[in-house]
Amino acid sequence: MISESKDLYTGGGKTSQEVLGEELIKAQVALDQTRDAYARLIIQTPAATGEIETTKQLLQLNQSNYTTLLGQFTQASLREEIRSSMITVIEPAVAPQTPSTPRVSLNYAMGFVVGLVGGLGLALIFESQDTALYRSEDIEAVTELNAIARIPKANRKQLGNLSSDFSSFSDAFENLALNLQPAKGQPPKKVLLVMSAEPNQENR
Repeated sequence: MISESKDLYTGGGKTSQEVLGEELIKAQVALDQTRDAYARLIIQTPAATGEIETTKQLLQLNQSNYTTLLGQFTQASLREEIRSSMITVIEPAVAPQTPSTPRVSLNYAMGFVVGLVGGLGLALIFESQDTALYRSEDIEAVTELNAIARIPKANRKQLGNLSSDFSSFSDAFENLALNLQPAKGQPPKKVLLVMSAEPNQENR
């Protein structure tokens, strides 16, 4: 029993407290059996003196072994309680060299992307809600009619020399006059739509 108690810490995967607990139970059983045997020998008649002495020595040995195991079990329990309440530092904390926030570069990049996407989205919304016609091609597409003539922009000098000017401005008016004349066999045009489809010409 004593030799076994010296090897308690080599139990397969068990803690010292668990191994000592098992050995303490065995020692308690052996001590109780020896006490019972010693008690029977005491009341036995005729008394077996030699056997009584042997059993008494065995009882003392078992009592000593049980006391030793009990002390070891108590110490193991205390060690387990201390170990469970201890805090072990596995890896010390390292202070960062740079702050985690604010991340200026990332914030600028995200702000640029969000602003770009938001601006494009607003531009598409405004474009889809704008019903104005800005080009002569748009007017032709909506009315499903061809333009009779396109009059270019002219300055005051060109307007004053309209009859003697041979520029594109004069040619545009000649083309307009020609297109206003009805073709042979067709009724004359009764309704004409005059529009300015160029930018910034609404007040001219």
